[in-house]
This record gives sequence, C-alpha cells and structure tokens, in this order.
Amino acid sequence: MFLLLFPLLFQDESTDTLIRRLGSDSVEEREEATRLLKARVDDAQRELEKSGSDPDPEVAGRAREILETLTPYRREVCAELTHLRDHGLREAIHRITPSWVEDSDGVHPSRYPARVEWPGLLRTLRETVLVKIDSPADGTGCRIAVRGRLRALRVDLDFEDAGIEEVLDLIRGISGLNVALDGAVESKRDMETKITFSSKDRSLGDVLWDLLSAVCLDYTVTDEGVVLVHLGDRNPDRY
Repeated sequence: MFLLLFPLLFQDESTDTLIRRLGSDSVEEREEATRLLKARVDDAQRELEKSGSDPDPEVAGRAREILETLTPYRREVCAELTHLRDHGLREAIHRITPSWVEDSDGVHPSRYPARVEWPGLLRTLRETVLVKIDSPADGTGCRIAVRGRLRALRVDLDFEDAGIEEVLDLIRGISGLNVALDGAVESKRDMETKITFSSKDRSLGDVLWDLLSAVCLDYTVTDEGVVLVHLGDRNPDRY
C-alpha cells in the first residue's frame, strides 16, 4: 500500500524540496523527485540551472539530466518564433512572450510558455496569422511549417512487404505533405525492396526516420517545404 501511495507524497511539494530530494539516500525518492521535476521542468528551469553546479554530484547530475528534457521544446519554440519574425509577424510573437532577443540562431523568448500551453498557442497561430503563409497559393511550402507538422502529427502505421513508393504514398495521404523521392534513389537503389514496419502513436517525423533507416535512406525538408527522401548520411537534427 505504501508503494502505491509513494508518488502522491511528493507531487505537491515545492520545487526546492524536490531538488533537495535529488540527493536523497533513498533511490526511490531520487527517482520520484526526478520524474516530478521533469514534469514541471519549464517552471523549474531557473532553480534547476542553479542546482546544476550543486556541490552534491548526485543533485548536480540529476539537475542537468532534467534540464536536457527542456532542450527540444526550447528549440521548437525558438524555431516558431523565428518563423514569425521572418514573416514580419512581431505582434504574434508578443502573444507568446513580452520580450525576446535575436541572434544568428534566431529568436529567443525572455520567458517560455508552459509546455502544456504550447500546443494550444501553436494551433491558434496556425489557424490565424500563419494559415496563408504556411500554404501559399503558388503551391510552395514553408520549411518551418512542414517541420512543425512532422513533429506534431501523431500517426499509427502498420504494413508488411510494402514498396518504397507505396509507403511514401501513404505518408502523403496521411500528412498532406509534399514527399518526393530524389532521382538518385531510383537510379542507385533496388526500388523493389520491401519494407515491413509497425508503429503506434508516434510523431510522423520519428516514424519516417525509423522506416527509412530500414532501407538505408534519409530525408531532408528543403527550403521549399518538400520532404525529400534521399541517399546519404543520417542527420540527427532531421526536423
């Protein structure tokens, strides 16, 4: 019974208390504090950054580990803010953060929105100020919008002995994205190679990454918003 109630004992504790528990003598306490801090990492960022240099190596190491879970989220927010800036939509940036700094890497907010609020904010932007920009009348696409769809769209896929073109047709139908096969693939690879793949409730970008790796292919989102499937080295910063 105690083990069942154990997680409930910590969930309402303050961030400072949970950080102190990262150095507990109890493995269970350390693990539960780590889990809870990962869940509130956006709000606990400053305290965790300070704890990254804690004299207790266990506290410092776990604090840095927790902060690493924030990095992809921060990169996504910055990319979207840079997207807005590049299209002259600074008023839309104000809806997300009161102030920001700009450098060669893009736009960085003074305060990141809570992770749970971000999907709603992004959906509102896509349905209002970005709707024409992301899908212009000339048929081109916006690279950042395509990368955002690869991250956000969750899919279930299950197929056996499917050809490459058959798989890409399925991806096109599910996502509405312009998925193209580089000419070098057709000239240098056996197009009859069959793919067997199954995945449930994962982002389209991760799914596409995994299934293409099965036949030693990669993909890149071009400046025109085309998801180009090609030969070449795997790129860990794929989207």
